[in-house]
Parts: sequence; structure tokens; C-alpha cells
Amino acid sequence: MVEILPIKHLRNEDAPYFGSLNVSLGKLQQSGLSVAEGIVVSPPHLKLKTTIEHLYFGSREVFEQSLTLFKKEIESTPAPQVLGKEVGKNGKINQVNE
Repeated sequence: MVEILPIKHLRNEDAPYFGSLNVSLGKLQQSGLSVAEGIVVSPPHLKLKTTIEHLYFGSREVFEQSLTLFKKEIESTPAPQVLGKEVGKNGKINQVNE
């Protein structure tokens, strides 16, 4: 599952998922300081885990081939629609999956 939150909604308990620096930005914005609008996105854990489990990393040559396959698989994963909506609110977006 992918989670998408505006930075201004981050709390201390979100630090393990979105990072302590993003939580700090959220606190600054909540306190009224001028912080650019933005969003944070968690990675699609299930998709990543499933893709990694299907790859074999035995030898160096196999590792390089598997890494290439992994990269192609991740690049072909479509961005969630809600991400496109959130990003689209903040400016022109040609393609989310770049």
C-alpha cells in the first residue's frame, strides 16, 4: 500500500515511514513558519517485496542481470492515481513516472 500525505499533516509517529526530516518540516509548517507546500510518499512495500523475492542474487553476473530486471519491473509500476492528483494540485505535471 502506498501512503501519500501533505507534509503539513506529518506527526512524530510518521517518522519511521516518511523520515524525521520530513516530520521536522511538518512541525515547522504547523508552527506557522513559511515552508513550501509538498507531499511525502511511502514506497509500495508489497510490490517491492514481491519483485525482490522473485529474483535470485547468487553470483555477480546473475546479480547484474537480476538488478536490470528489477529496475525494469519497478519502472513499469504505475504511479498511484492519488499521487497524480496531489502532485497536479501544486503545478504542471507532464508525467509522474519519470
